[in-house]
Amino acid sequence: MQSTMQHPSIISVSPSGAEPVDVGERIVFTFDQPIMCGDQCIAILVAGNRAQRVQLDVDSMIDGTKLTLIPQLSEGKTYSVTLP
Repeated sequence: MQSTMQHPSIISVSPSGAEPVDVGERIVFTFDQPIMCGDQCIAILVAGNRAQRVQLDVDSMIDGTKLTLIPQLSEGKTYSVTLP
């Protein structure tokens, strides 16, 4: 029997991406399953009209289902994130 592994899906974001995030504010993404992608794990954070690739150190994550980002923004922006 062969199993197919699905990418983790985001089930909640705090604060919500619908409102601009303040400069230096933490964004916590909660996934439906642990992020398991080895040493080449990246996320793509889109803030305003800018996309940034973020290298993830999943071995250092205390909870593999929660990802905390502190984007280096110069002003408040709305945002989204994806795991390619």
